[in-house]
Amino acid sequence: AASIAVVGDSLAGSLTPGFEAWNADHPDQGVRVAAHVASDCPLSGPGPVRLAGETVGEDTTCIGFGPRLPPRLDAADPDVIVVVPGVGDLGEREIDRQWVHAGDPVYDTWLRQHLDDLADTLSEAGVPVVWATTPHVRLAPAGEGDWTSVDANDPARVDRLNEIVRQVASDRRDMSVVDLGAWAQRLPRGEFAPGQRADGRDLTEDGAVRAAD
Repeated sequence: AASIAVVGDSLAGSLTPGFEAWNADHPDQGVRVAAHVASDCPLSGPGPVRLAGETVGEDTTCIGFGPRLPPRLDAADPDVIVVVPGVGDLGEREIDRQWVHAGDPVYDTWLRQHLDDLADTLSEAGVPVVWATTPHVRLAPAGEGDWTSVDANDPARVDRLNEIVRQVASDRRDMSVVDLGAWAQRLPRGEFAPGQRADGRDLTEDGAVRAAD
């Protein structure tokens, strides 16, 4: 019935089992899914990004993510594009010799500009674009400690990222927002329900089925 292109990091990738389950249950309304995802890769562009005690966003997959996006979309020929921001944009970047993150005015301005550029690229496909908000996360640190020691887990960072996503989408007629973050908060056992969320960030297969539906 439709072709869907899913764009983002591992959170976006974890949605795909949900669409596969949809196809099994709705053979007359099946969808074809093409995924353009890269784990820990910020949608705003390659790093370096400090995240949970590591530096991410510098690998070749992330560096090539943006340049490869237009030809991947052309090949997918989607009816709709689903964009799911992930954890990469919750880390810290060095801008004007200062390490800043979501919630800092300097970072927020920089992030808005780069997501606007991404939105322009997505609009060139000529199909509706659905942005998902990012659920709160509980990333484990690379070293000692637990999720409470990771600054990127601050819900305020996620909320600010989602505010900027809404701003970007609201400026364009072909774009809308689905509140995946609010959906996660309504899960029966909470937004970090072990049966629905994996590793404090992505969706389990059961969670993907609920989210895709």
